[in-house]
Amino acid sequence: MDSVHLNRQQYLVAITVAIACFLPPFIGEATNIALPSLISDLQLPMSMFGWILTIYLLTSTVFLIPAARYADKISKKVFFSIGVLLLGIGSLGIGLATTGEMVLVMRAVEGVGNALMFGTAIALVTSVVKTELRGTAIGIAMTGVFLGQLAGPLLAGALTDVCTGGRWCI
Repeated sequence: MDSVHLNRQQYLVAITVAIACFLPPFIGEATNIALPSLISDLQLPMSMFGWILTIYLLTSTVFLIPAARYADKISKKVFFSIGVLLLGIGSLGIGLATTGEMVLVMRAVEGVGNALMFGTAIALVTSVVKTELRGTAIGIAMTGVFLGQLAGPLLAGALTDVCTGGRWCI
């Protein structure tokens, strides 16, 4: 009986999705650690604390189902790529933010990116992997989620300590 393995393209898709799926939990965990320093450095009112956390979840939730539906009709790969791009733009924007409003807008951009990416991640993997290998491919892809949750507090704490005045490093 022949053993069944993922081919090179399937591994590449699963690993690409794993790397991308690392970002949202990492961003969430890192935000929780770095947010007090960010609020202090930008001299924001403490009421912004809740909004900065909530706007990401709100936009992710609102856009998740429509993003997945349109990705099915248009292109999973395109929506996934745009989602990763938006996550990057939002993260960079937060690092460059000089006001609380800029932080909120960039967190919303991250939330939309999260919805586009997570709404298509597993569908993208399953579209290139045969049924009997999907568990392996999805397992590889979802490893990124748990690595992001694990690395978030550690790396965010280190970056917050290293950066001048607790500001986000770029």
